[in-house]
Amino acid sequence: MVTFESLTHYAKEYDELLQRYSINHEPVDYETYKIEHPDEYPAPVDKEAMERDVKKENGFYVNVLGSMTVALLFPIVAIMANYVYNLLERSGIFTLLGSKF
Repeated sequence: MVTFESLTHYAKEYDELLQRYSINHEPVDYETYKIEHPDEYPAPVDKEAMERDVKKENGFYVNVLGSMTVALLFPIVAIMANYVYNLLERSGIFTLLGSKF
């Protein structure tokens, strides 16, 4: 038989379970939930604000990716330039040209 006390007990356990395994582990989870439940979270009317948010977010990642690419490529180019310089120096190309860099 279901009593008010047992129902309250199960409701409390269920609430603790939901808190423990909440769907909002990351902000993207919350955004996904909002997209999947449009009846609870209707789409915003201000599309320009949404576009600004997306551009701002994408701009951040483009800047980070660009910085990381430069940080990784600069040492590689420097090592390759040094290698080419040493090869040219060993081959005697500088003495043929009459100068040394």
